Amino acid sequence: MNAWYEFYKGRVGHEYSSYFIERYAPFLEMVRHNLGDLNGEFGCGIGTVTKVLGIHVKYHLLDNNIAMLGLAEDNLEHAAGYIHLMHHDITAPMHIKYDLVYSHGVLEHFDAPDVKKIIDHQLKCSNKLIHYVPSHKYKKPSFGDERLMNKTYWEQFGCSVVEFNDGYDYILVWK
Repeated sequence: MNAWYEFYKGRVGHEYSSYFIERYAPFLEMVRHNLGDLNGEFGCGIGTVTKVLGIHVKYHLLDNNIAMLGLAEDNLEHAAGYIHLMHHDITAPMHIKYDLVYSHGVLEHFDAPDVKKIIDHQLKCSNKLIHYVPSHKYKKPSFGDERLMNKTYWEQFGCSVVEFNDGYDYILVWK
């Protein structure tokens, strides 16, 4: 888990947020369009998605890595909205009802049985899920353990897949 901290600690702050907004605009717009009164970012990492949304609503940011929650707290110091950081294992059930559950760059770190378990748990706490994953078009993983899969692989989990950035990136949508 320290590897995550080391990888992301240099991405806390405005410079990375600007890059993120430009690179992942279609994903951010889809999340923004589907926000409700209470939203959950599962596997929040440093909380960049929530930070750049800039909307005054309620967010729960969940991650299993305490050090990453600390980075998220630093990164979200001046973010808009009500934000509550929570320690939570994404593969475990959640008993809070959300209007929207979303994540960026999480599902590709799990094998198919765990992805199914994660999605099943999330569909019990929200009827709207939006996840970003990198596609198989990337030559190699950026962190090291990502599973770079094609559109058909992700569709087996019952989602619609929206491609952007010339098919290098996917938005997975359950509604």
